[in-house]
Amino acid sequence: MISAAGKCLPDIYPICFNEIPALKEELNKLKLKPIHTNTAQSVAVVSTEPFTKFEDFKGKRIRAASRWWLGQLKGAGAIPVSIPWGDCYMALQTGTIEGVYTNREFWVGMPFIYAINVDKWNKLPKAIQTQIMAVGESAAIRFQELHETEWAKTEAAQKEMGCTITAASPTDIKKWVTMPAIKELQKKWLEEAKEAGITDADEILAKMKALLAEAIERDKQ
Repeated sequence: MISAAGKCLPDIYPICFNEIPALKEELNKLKLKPIHTNTAQSVAVVSTEPFTKFEDFKGKRIRAASRWWLGQLKGAGAIPVSIPWGDCYMALQTGTIEGVYTNREFWVGMPFIYAINVDKWNKLPKAIQTQIMAVGESAAIRFQELHETEWAKTEAAQKEMGCTITAASPTDIKKWVTMPAIKELQKKWLEEAKEAGITDADEILAKMKALLAEAIERDKQ
């Protein structure tokens, strides 16, 4: 396994919802009031042979769950493979694939949003609304704690099983995030967003990048 210790950023999603009008508008269309948002763990590659550096991706058959992640793997030199999650164990055992791309610091920030119907929300007393939002904030703090401690437990359990765990170095992480494939995938997202009628897609992506960079800097303090 190759992984990298990292923290989640519990405040990034509420900030994005508040500062990027398009995201707020999308939630409004769905009549949703977000209460709490979290993510999966960050990205790791679980493999049949140890991965110790970025270059170990080259030529390896690795499964991922979406075309965006598959595109990243291809950019890293791997052979991206798309198979159902339930088939992964057998595929690893039979050699159909040599690794599974799952979550760790090569971050997959797909949000899981816990929300309430806006009409129902508006019928609640103000005091109840305040209490619900306070619970959401507490959950974000608690989730950050669990995000870090649960990964430590996972690593400890895997070491007991005899697994080799390699944390991605800052150099490897930089190689990953600066791959030409990353820019190509972002360009593809922009093209598809504009085709779908999102005229300010460039501004949305730029704002999200800026907000994430600010959140990372806050986390370092």
